[in-house]
Amino acid sequence: MKIYIVVIFITGAATLALELLASRIMTPYFGVSLYIWTGILSLTLISLALGYFLGGKLSHRFNKATSLELTFLSMPAVSALSLGVACLVYPWTFFQLARINLVTGSFIACIILLFLPLVTISAMNPLLIAMRTLYREGQLTRGDSGSGMVFFISTAGSVIGVWITAFIFIPNITNFKSVLILGLTLATISMIAGLRSGNIGTREKRNLLLVSLAGLVLCGGLLGFSGTYLSKNKAIAYNNFIWQIEQEYTSLFGNTKILSIDRRQSGNPTAGVWPEMPMRMYFQDGILQNLVDGNGTSQDVYTYAMMALSNTSSSANTSMLVLGLAAGIVPMKLAASGIDVDVVEINPVAVVAARDYFGFDPAQVNLFRMDARSYVKQCPRPYHIIIVDLFQGDGIPDYLMSRIFFMI
Repeated sequence: MKIYIVVIFITGAATLALELLASRIMTPYFGVSLYIWTGILSLTLISLALGYFLGGKLSHRFNKATSLELTFLSMPAVSALSLGVACLVYPWTFFQLARINLVTGSFIACIILLFLPLVTISAMNPLLIAMRTLYREGQLTRGDSGSGMVFFISTAGSVIGVWITAFIFIPNITNFKSVLILGLTLATISMIAGLRSGNIGTREKRNLLLVSLAGLVLCGGLLGFSGTYLSKNKAIAYNNFIWQIEQEYTSLFGNTKILSIDRRQSGNPTAGVWPEMPMRMYFQDGILQNLVDGNGTSQDVYTYAMMALSNTSSSANTSMLVLGLAAGIVPMKLAASGIDVDVVEINPVAVVAARDYFGFDPAQVNLFRMDARSYVKQCPRPYHIIIVDLFQGDGIPDYLMSRIFFMI
C-alpha cells in the first residue's frame, strides 16, 4: 500500500497546481478579475465534492479490493487524458468564450480546464480508504479506517504542489507546458503503480497500461510539438505585415512575448525604406503594452499621454518616479530630456526584455527591482512627479489602487 500513499500525495499536489495554472492560463483571455477566481474556486469545490461522492459510490459498488484498486489506479490516467484534451482545446476556444460573455465564458473555461481532472483525482481518496479497509480483512478496524492519514497525505501533497507551481513551473515553464507535465506525471504514476500491483489481473492491468500510455502519448506529443501546435513558429499576417514571436519570457509576474516584423519582407508598398531594426511589440500576458517602429519610436498613444502629463510640470531639476518599466520607453525619453528618473520594477524579466529589444539602458536611470508599494513606503527622497504604470493582466493590482497606497 505504500506506493498508493505516494500516488495520493502526487495527485494532491496536482490539484492545487491545476488551480494556480488555471488562473494564469485564463488571464490573457478573461483578465484578472473576481469572475476568474469565483469560477476557479467554485468549480474546484464542486469538482471535489462530486469526486468524493463518486469515489464513495464506487467503493460501495465494488466489494472486491482488486476492483477498487483497478479503479483507483485508472483515475490518474483518465485525468492525464483529460488534461491533454484540455490543452488541445483551450488555445483555440478561450478567445471565443471571452468574446461571448465574460462571466459565462470564464465559467465554461474553468470546466474545460478543471472539471474532469479534479473529479477523478478527488474520487481517489474514498477509494483508497475503502481499499485500506478491505485489505484489513479479518482484523478489527478501529478509528477512521485510515481516512485521516489519506486526507493528510493528500493535503500535504497539495501544499507541495503549490510550492512547485509557484517557484518552478510559473517562473521557468509556460502554462501550456506545465499542464502537460502534470498530465505526464499523472499518467506515469498510474503506469508505475499498475505494474507494481500484484492484485489486479493481467487483462485489467493491460487495459490500465493502455489508458496510461494514451495519456503519455497525448501529453508528451503536445509537449514535444507545442511550438508547432500553438503556431509559435509560424509567421502571423497582421496589418499587411508579417509578425513572428522573437522571444518569450516566463516569470512569477506573467508571460512576456516580444513580436517583431521586418517591413521589407512584409509586402508593404513602402518596403525597403525602413532601418535594420525591426518593428516590435511588447506583450505582457497577451496584452499589448507598447509598440515601437524601426527607429525605436513608440507608436502607442498611452506613451505620449504620460509624456505630456509629465512635461506640464517638469524642468531640468525635476525628479521623477516611474512605477513600472514595461518596454522602458517612457523612462528613457524622460532621462534623455535631463530629468532625474527613478524606476521601480518588480519583474526582472521586464528589465531584460526592455534592455535587449527596446533600447533601455539601466545606466541612464536609477533602477530599483522591488515591489512598488514597498518602495513607496520607504521612499528615500521626494519627487516632483510620480507616474504609475503598473499592470497585471488588463488591470492594476488591487493593493496598488488602494487609498493607503496613494497616502503613503
